[in-house]
Amino acid sequence: MQVDLVLVVDIVLVSAFGLLAVLAILGSARRRPADRWVALAFGAVAVSLGAFVLPEHLGWDLPSALSRSMIVLLLSFPYLLLRFTGSFTPLPRRWESLSVLGLGTIVLVTVPLPVIPEPGADLPSWIIGYVVLALGYWMGTAAMVVGLLWSAGRGQPSVARTRTRLMAVATAVLTVALLLAAPLGEDSGPLSLLIRFVATVSAVMFGLGFSPPPAARLRWRRPEEAQLRAGTQAVLRAVDVEEVAQELLRPTSRMLSARGAALVAADGTTIATHGQVPDGSQALDGSTRAVVHLPDGRGDLVLWTSPFTPWFGPEEIGLAEQMAAVASLAIERCELLADERARMEAMTRAQAALVAAQEEAVRANDAKTAFLSRTSHELRTPLNAILGFGQVLEDAPELADRDRDAAGRIVRAGRHLLRLIDEVLDLSRIEAGTVAMRPEAVDAAEVMAESVELVLPSARERRVRVRTESEGGATVRADRQRLRQVLLNLLVNAVKYTDSDTSVTLECTQPSTDVVRFSVTDDGPGIPLDLQERLFEPFDRLGAEGGAVEGTGLGLVVSRELVHAMDGHMGVRSAPGRGSTFWVDLPVADLSVEQAVSP
Repeated sequence: MQVDLVLVVDIVLVSAFGLLAVLAILGSARRRPADRWVALAFGAVAVSLGAFVLPEHLGWDLPSALSRSMIVLLLSFPYLLLRFTGSFTPLPRRWESLSVLGLGTIVLVTVPLPVIPEPGADLPSWIIGYVVLALGYWMGTAAMVVGLLWSAGRGQPSVARTRTRLMAVATAVLTVALLLAAPLGEDSGPLSLLIRFVATVSAVMFGLGFSPPPAARLRWRRPEEAQLRAGTQAVLRAVDVEEVAQELLRPTSRMLSARGAALVAADGTTIATHGQVPDGSQALDGSTRAVVHLPDGRGDLVLWTSPFTPWFGPEEIGLAEQMAAVASLAIERCELLADERARMEAMTRAQAALVAAQEEAVRANDAKTAFLSRTSHELRTPLNAILGFGQVLEDAPELADRDRDAAGRIVRAGRHLLRLIDEVLDLSRIEAGTVAMRPEAVDAAEVMAESVELVLPSARERRVRVRTESEGGATVRADRQRLRQVLLNLLVNAVKYTDSDTSVTLECTQPSTDVVRFSVTDDGPGIPLDLQERLFEPFDRLGAEGGAVEGTGLGLVVSRELVHAMDGHMGVRSAPGRGSTFWVDLPVADLSVEQAVSP
């Protein structure tokens, strides 16, 4: 069985252009002018070739009107392709006018054509003139298309450059096929087969230029892929937003052959630019503005590319979007690093300020301590003299009662002033951390007895009973002198602030195996809850400053700090009308350790 190669090639040729027409029509759904024009161009070739080729093999004769219509449709191909090219960049006005004039002339001349002679008959001169006119129009318009598409590929990314130039070459190849076919007529010899093969090659080239397969795109895009990898690494190595912008713009501009690029922040400020970037305008002659949005609304990557790039190189736009996504992550990382650096710098400044403030506070505290120490020594000498003479006057038998009372007031005031000086010095030493503690095992009963003995004179004077209650055998680890000072202060306060003919109780308990608690309970008026927070504020006597009870407002403050210095705790329980209980918790002494370290 002999295969008709001409029929096979014709079927392939018509099918190829038909497939291109279908793909173009599907692409025209995106409503871009270029998609509509290229769909019309491929559709015109597919329909006209099918109308001429298939009836020939089937033995059909086309009606004269239909034949003329198919001729016009075929000859409209270069004009439609020129309009496709002109949808990207404005055509020179002269070129556009010539193409319209040429197509119009072809239409006007083709419609009234006489009957076309049969194959093998002599060609009249009007047929030769018509063919020359049609070929001249086709060649002129096709030359415009080839020139525009070929020059458009200059400076384009690899994929866009290859696609535009493939379509330019395909147009030229189809023109060559038409030139060869014109004088041949309907000859079906080897030359006719060659012409059909050349036309089929042009269809394949149009297909590669219009809709290249993924493998071809990947092969053409290898240079851009390498640039993408290098650019991604550079972006990820950047240490600040400005460097990220520069490392993003340079490879992206090269990858898309953009005339200019800019990275714009979300607030509209320009972070960085590369190449030609228009000032105050979004237009740049001969360029199309493409905007790639960074993820998370971090800004926009603006590119001024060739007008052909978005249509012929959408993959490169996709690569730019990948770069923008990487840049967004890098910008986020740089912002976090900048925030961390700012935080660290702020912490460093705050730490330096804190150190300076601490040093200043230490100097001020040292100065205060030195001042108080000198002042106390300066005050003690005259105070001791005053107290000595006051006591002499108080004991003088010849002194009148009135004068004796005055001498007693002098002595009491002097002693009060001495206590104030001692307490201020104690508080100053505690704040400065210079209080010397000598922790040892202290018998709780003994220190309680010593404290009660010291407070008994003032208790008898106010007719206040002082009682002690102890579980017995309790031993605490404390500074004996400082513990006695604390208990004495609590007892003195209880005696001072309770009414006559009442009692004060000093109690020792052991609420747990490692804690000993001393409690001083009185039958006084009690302290409201809102005032208890102020008990341990220096010089705050809760409004009793003008009362008859003497005090400095420092005793409880000093006592609590001394208890803390002995690793203990101090607190109060009180309610109006129910008296008050001040308690001190101290650690139990480990007698085995105490005996081991004792000489």
